[in-house]
Amino acid sequence: MTYLISIAVLLLGYMLALAQRNTIKIHHADAPITKDCKLYFISDVHNRKINQRMLVRVGKVDAVIIGGDFCDKRTSFARLEENLRRLSTCGKLYFVWGNNDRELNEVNLRAIFKQYDVTLLENSAVPLTKDIWLSAIEDTSSRKYSFEAALQHVPEDAYRIFISHNPAVFPRVLAAHTVNFLLAGHWHGGQIRLGPLGVRPNGSYAIVQGVPTLISNGYGTTLLPLRLGAAPQTHIITLHATKDV
Repeated sequence: MTYLISIAVLLLGYMLALAQRNTIKIHHADAPITKDCKLYFISDVHNRKINQRMLVRVGKVDAVIIGGDFCDKRTSFARLEENLRRLSTCGKLYFVWGNNDRELNEVNLRAIFKQYDVTLLENSAVPLTKDIWLSAIEDTSSRKYSFEAALQHVPEDAYRIFISHNPAVFPRVLAAHTVNFLLAGHWHGGQIRLGPLGVRPNGSYAIVQGVPTLISNGYGTTLLPLRLGAAPQTHIITLHATKDV
């Protein structure tokens, strides 16, 4: 019995430690754009404090994309503001709604986003450069999301980065719309896995129907502050220009 208790304590300690790792995954993709573009993607922060030393490693980027669930009912506004302040040292902030963000007072949340000059992408799109547009839908659990609204103002010849907190909609996006890069989080890689077994697929970066598709394990945790077999992730994405100026 003592042996089993020791194993359980060690496993719990490992799961707690794994959940606090600060991992930056590096991704590269060629793109028909005239100038290289560097992005930082972070999702599912929830109630975790973003590590400052990790962001020093990230450095300056062209855009910081927050892929939803930046906070939840556990998150204090002081923690929220500190995380925004830290991320803003890397670059301009863009935010996509997740299913937990509105557990905080939305009016106050929007006011803080405005204070930190955060661009909200909610069934909308904005130009990042002359070649690149960021487009994102509303939280899919709200049933207010619209692919058409998110993409309607994007020029046909633009490089389209499409973001949804929930990647479950990606097959429908690919079936009906032209996009060039897909970003999502939400699934936490299952958060606690036994080898290949998990309630959700592990995070991945793959080419799906010719489109680079990144589904992140996310940075924080929900319910329990534990991970197993699905380490936390943040991501630097470099788009390499293939078009002559």
